[in-house]
Amino acid sequence: MSEIRANTISAANGTGPITLTKQRAATTLHTFDQPADNTVDSLNISSGLDAATGAVVHTFTNHYSSATQRQVMFSGWNTDDGGTNLVAGASRGLNAYQNNASNATNTVRTQTTYGANASSNGAVADVDGNYLAIFGDLA
Repeated sequence: MSEIRANTISAANGTGPITLTKQRAATTLHTFDQPADNTVDSLNISSGLDAATGAVVHTFTNHYSSATQRQVMFSGWNTDDGGTNLVAGASRGLNAYQNNASNATNTVRTQTTYGANASSNGAVADVDGNYLAIFGDLA
């Protein structure tokens, strides 16, 4: 078995990123607490904006080469009070998805909603954990 230990790995020029062969790393990660309007953790994020109830605009430090040729994964933590209560009960379910507004090479907008049931309509909802991961080519 071989072992590699390094403090820094860079391209042959000494400053560029390395090329991954037959694999990809996430180029953006963002954990955003919407009720607190606070970025908890990030990679390649210059800001998070609470755009409206349930909507967050994530702005990238480094732009993407395309607003559409990237894979956006998004999920939400089904609480708005640190896990004490659910935003959406089991009969409603929480939906987390990429919204079509504000998508550009430097931003993406995400949305969280909960579904309707027999006695109540669904609605948009702020959640404590907006979890974003993007895979794609940076400009």
